[in-house]
Amino acid sequence: MVIIAAVSTETLATAGSTPPRVVSAETLRRQQHVGAYVSHLRWLWEHAGLIRSQAQTQLKLTVSRSRLYYVWWMLDPVLDTACYAVLFILIRAGVGGGDEQVPMVAFLLAGIVPWRFNGACWGAAGNVWVTHKALIEQVRFPHLVLLLSRFLAEAWLYGIALLVLAGACVVAGVWPKWTWLFLPVWVGVHALVVLAFMPLFAIGSAFSQDLLKLLPYLLRLVFFFSPILYGMEIVPDRFTPLFYMNPMTLLIETYRDTLLFGRMPNLVAIGWYVLGMLAVLVATSMLFVRLSAAMSRNVSRTY
Repeated sequence: MVIIAAVSTETLATAGSTPPRVVSAETLRRQQHVGAYVSHLRWLWEHAGLIRSQAQTQLKLTVSRSRLYYVWWMLDPVLDTACYAVLFILIRAGVGGGDEQVPMVAFLLAGIVPWRFNGACWGAAGNVWVTHKALIEQVRFPHLVLLLSRFLAEAWLYGIALLVLAGACVVAGVWPKWTWLFLPVWVGVHALVVLAFMPLFAIGSAFSQDLLKLLPYLLRLVFFFSPILYGMEIVPDRFTPLFYMNPMTLLIETYRDTLLFGRMPNLVAIGWYVLGMLAVLVATSMLFVRLSAAMSRNVSRTY
């Protein structure tokens, strides 16, 4: 070890009377680190006003982006609690296919894989302005292009996922049935549902950043209140009409009837369902086009 002898002038004058003080290089380095740390603490203490001013600036900036910023501090844990409470209630109630038993893995995948398509498209629609802000400000073009392009990308991935789902059903013990031939029809209906609501999420996020905070909880609640982790047979009769107001309920049941149980869904109900979704799609897309200029201006100011 390198040794440094610290010898004072007085010691040199009276050499031999007092032994020299020996300090190691490691000790000197530690003293330097401690000194620098103390110096930083002293600077922070002396400039506490600057830190407080910067914190206030950051807080004002954050609050200006979200009108409900303070509310979110309370709503965030409350919404999380509500989501997981629903999940645990459903787990306790049990999942399955009613009297017709099917493998649990196949039952769950037949609900989760279709939902993945919804969640990806609707989440992307809510974040479209943040993702493409630079492009929107530099190039003038119909903004529906952004939604349609993302939809097509997710639809391609969903098609691959459906092939994997079919293979997983076979591995789990659910063999192909004649109803599988109608699967492309139900995928088309599913695509209509996804497209119908994408403009709504985009419109909401354009005028309110708070929707971006609310969107994950909203999608999670729709997930739990859709028969994805459970079958409709466990839902009390008095709540059944409420569940069928959820556009995902009939869709998930149609997928399961086709893939797992080998039976056709209620075609009359599907027909009315398609007409309703077509009306929603026309209304939301027309509203999106009408508000396109206003959305662009608001995005430039707020994002």
